Amino acid sequence: MKQKLVNIIRRFGLLPLAEQAAYLRAVWLARKDNENFLATNKSFAPPPLWLLYESSGHASYRAYDYSGKQIAAVLHGMIRAHAGPGTKTLLEWGCGPARILRQMEMLDQKLTLFGADYNAQSVSWLRQTFPNIHVRQNNLQPPLPFEDGFFDVVYCLSVFTHLSAEMHKVWIDDIERVLKPGGIFIGSFHGEDCIAHLLDHELRRFEEGELVVRANVKEGSRLFCAFHPSPYLKDKLLARFYVLQVMPNPTQGMAQTLWVAGKK
Repeated sequence: MKQKLVNIIRRFGLLPLAEQAAYLRAVWLARKDNENFLATNKSFAPPPLWLLYESSGHASYRAYDYSGKQIAAVLHGMIRAHAGPGTKTLLEWGCGPARILRQMEMLDQKLTLFGADYNAQSVSWLRQTFPNIHVRQNNLQPPLPFEDGFFDVVYCLSVFTHLSAEMHKVWIDDIERVLKPGGIFIGSFHGEDCIAHLLDHELRRFEEGELVVRANVKEGSRLFCAFHPSPYLKDKLLARFYVLQVMPNPTQGMAQTLWVAGKK
């Protein structure tokens, strides 16, 4: 019922208005805990609340910090398992307000960290707050502002989940371009564990191995949604990579699937 209601709101172009109301509610609900969290974490640099909500769907500093530590630990384990030891050059594409990158900086001093995001406000805040992380702004369309074969690892969380079919193809091509030979790509996707959120006609397409996209809002925003059946990922999006690992629900509360793939 909830998905049908959201679909009606989407069709009439009212989702941005509903989203603004949801943001204000989230800020109100989190206000006391945010005050307490900042009082007991004096060195914590809080992200702007709208950037936090746009990237995560909540306004809680505590959840931002905790979930960032969780997923950074998972990603770090994958990076070291598949990219090996030693100094590595790493890019988070779609880094948002540094929920993960700021944790990576503390986890491993042998990682040279880069971030890229198309939100100018996120990029500006990161540059001011985390001078050791090299941050660039990208456009909604490629290319990334980096040379060919520059990175050992590129990862992205909840990025392909908000892009159209056309953008899937051009962006995976550009990720392949900036990776070194044998470089590692890690991405999160709305996979089989998300089918409960699909409407009947969407589910039929998903079960046929087709990418499912919900549009009618600004592409790249949190409200623009894509769902990825495994055959689509393996045989189409990652066809020029070799799949190394698939991990559904990598952390508590993260209802996405991580795919790890190597550049051939």
